[in-house]
Amino acid sequence: MLALGAVIVQAASYPLSYTSCGVAHVVNQPPQKVVTMNQGATEFLLALGLADRMVGTAYLDDTIWPHYAQDYNRIRVLSSSYPNESTLMGASPDFIVASYNSAFREQYTSNGKTRGIFTNATVGPCVGTGSDWGQTWRTCRPQLHNASIGTYLFMDACEDSSLRPSTVSEVTVYNSMRSLGAIFQVNVEPIIQDMRRDFDNAEATISSAMHGAPLNVVWLDCVGRCCSDDTGEQVFVGAGQGAPAMLMQEAGLKNIFSNKAGNWVCVNKRDIVAAAPDVIIAVDASWDTALK
Repeated sequence: MLALGAVIVQAASYPLSYTSCGVAHVVNQPPQKVVTMNQGATEFLLALGLADRMVGTAYLDDTIWPHYAQDYNRIRVLSSSYPNESTLMGASPDFIVASYNSAFREQYTSNGKTRGIFTNATVGPCVGTGSDWGQTWRTCRPQLHNASIGTYLFMDACEDSSLRPSTVSEVTVYNSMRSLGAIFQVNVEPIIQDMRRDFDNAEATISSAMHGAPLNVVWLDCVGRCCSDDTGEQVFVGAGQGAPAMLMQEAGLKNIFSNKAGNWVCVNKRDIVAAAPDVIIAVDASWDTALK
């Protein structure tokens, strides 16, 4: 048994049991019809060389890394955001991989808008252990498993925040890679070694330009739509525990908001001004461009 943070994978043969973010499942063979629900999940599977087993992708935030573009272009794009229930289930997946728990949510109403994907028409109702998390929303991974559709949720987005790593690090990324490698029977160690070199090269390149003094940095992730703030004063930035924090740390940068809990956080614009950052990293997404 491999214990990998919030993910446990049993043995390296089939049937193979694993637990992802507290929800257990058994796969009897390597998944053959996979849907990835977020760009991070898509590029993870492309890195594993699994394009031929991917029957759909969704929610592209940015341009796919050119290294994977040819493989990506052969896969059906189900939706520019999350696919609706009929489109997703129409792809007949036997496995769904997602970067965020929102990809597995049952439909619910929030601020007058219908959100989520799954209903009683397919796998719902989504109730009970593994679905109820004490939130206004529920997720449907146990019900998908009962329908012979495996699920994998990245550790930093577990529905139960106590199962998330206290801080995302390189090890978190490698553990996720090894977990998916075990499920799909792919040797990921050469990929991990390449990733280690990339991290080391990034840190060396940036550090050499800073002459020993780390740059104070703000990771500006979203403006105008990610914070519940009617005044327009707040913006969405990388906090101290998530992937943005990890990328800044590995590059030898000083995250101004490293003292904030969580993966991302809403802060006042005046707090950014007061911190006088050397650099603002403006994240570019198709739905919230850096230029805008």
